[in-house]
Amino acid sequence: MSFKNKFGADDWVFLGLVQNKPLEKELKKTIEGVSDKNIGITAFSLSSKEAISSDNVLGKGLAKQLKLTEPKFEAFDLPNYLKSFTIVFGLGVLMLVVISLSGLRQAIQPLTLLLLALVSLVLGHRIYKTRYHTTLTLNVKGFQLRQGQKVTEGKWSDYTDVTIYVTSKQETCLRLHSKGGIFDLPISRVGISRKEAYNAIKQLIKKENKT
Repeated sequence: MSFKNKFGADDWVFLGLVQNKPLEKELKKTIEGVSDKNIGITAFSLSSKEAISSDNVLGKGLAKQLKLTEPKFEAFDLPNYLKSFTIVFGLGVLMLVVISLSGLRQAIQPLTLLLLALVSLVLGHRIYKTRYHTTLTLNVKGFQLRQGQKVTEGKWSDYTDVTIYVTSKQETCLRLHSKGGIFDLPISRVGISRKEAYNAIKQLIKKENKT
């Protein structure tokens, strides 16, 4: 490894390689054959999703730290979590009212309301994750949008253009246009910069329509 000459004999050297095309056999053989325990190398292919690292502690550690996978974006959506919490808490309060009216008047008191609030925090989070939480995974070929348990996948080659769209709830989306209609990616829910996401996806659509 020629770059090792730029460092001291006892220095640890880390090298991460990312490329669009699949990993060549020669490259994989070279990386796997690194014998210097002070050099850690990992490589990842965006097209084949294949990752490989040098067979030593530094190489395996580097691959684990970099987590070279498709970019995945998600953010905690407070309004929808509060909606989930309110649903559980409201149903719980209604149940306590019914119990109180049926004769057990002590059903509604500060302690029971506190316990109900704690239970609502846990169950509300579960409802939020299974119904509302949104994650967006991108790669050079397309995307995967997961909204709760609903999963939608798409290819950039199926779309002709992308525009920025703001919903009536003031949520920012990237609107993908195709001959069959439109599809909105809710980027504000996953915490992506509007400008960066727009530029990146526009380039990906343009690239895929050229091939």
